[in-house]
Amino acid sequence: NYIRRLMREAYRLEKERWYEPLRAAGVQCAWLVIYQSSQSLAFPDVRQRLCRLLDRWLLEQLPKAKPTSS
Repeated sequence: NYIRRLMREAYRLEKERWYEPLRAAGVQCAWLVIYQSSQSLAFPDVRQRLCRLLDRWLLEQLPKAKPTSS
């Protein structure tokens, strides 16, 4: 539950950077992120990894999308 809360908060803080390229492309999507590790991460690490993951997804799935860096 702790990691799930961290991932939810990281997504909430960063979601606009992913919404804009999706809106511009006229695309809607749903993401499911599964964390499989026994290690707990600090919030900055969770945020950084989630940003990297979704930025990479956008670059691969929407070639014209250019996510903003934080």
